[in-house]
Amino acid sequence: YNIIPKVIKGLLYLQHRGQESAGISYIKNDGIVIFKNVGLVNDVFKNFNVRDNPDICIGHVRYSTSGNSKMSDQQKVSESHPIKGTHKLGTFSLAHNGTLPTFLELNRWFGFNSSSDTQFLVDFIESLDVNSWEEICKCIMDTIKGVYCLIILTNDSVYLLRDRYGYRPLCIGENKSE
Repeated sequence: YNIIPKVIKGLLYLQHRGQESAGISYIKNDGIVIFKNVGLVNDVFKNFNVRDNPDICIGHVRYSTSGNSKMSDQQKVSESHPIKGTHKLGTFSLAHNGTLPTFLELNRWFGFNSSSDTQFLVDFIESLDVNSWEEICKCIMDTIKGVYCLIILTNDSVYLLRDRYGYRPLCIGENKSE
């Protein structure tokens, strides 16, 4: 049973939420793999070879909310989700849906040079000096206000965060047959 085609099919169902880019992230041999590109889901994954068979996979479709029409395709791909980061606890990938209205303020406050609110989240996680992913999630929820959903894939877990207002959609699937 391979979950990657199921996640891609799920992204097709969510594509009305974002048609600028699509991407997935999964664990392979204790490392995180990211595949993403600009375009519609079918176009992005048209030549994707589904050889890997991970236990966990996350996906994202993106609709930019500010200024992306002026970006090159290469810039759009780098801004697409999932985005990879590294913390002392290990590598992670992150997908984000929502708005962090104070991201520029927080960017200055923490001394980051993040290009987007999602990159800010990656930079924020990388800067935290805590000893568990649960503590990281608590720091995010305590520090970052806004309307968002966030999914973090680590080498052995998935963490889902939803803002206290619950405005942004978050889709979770589980294979109970294995």
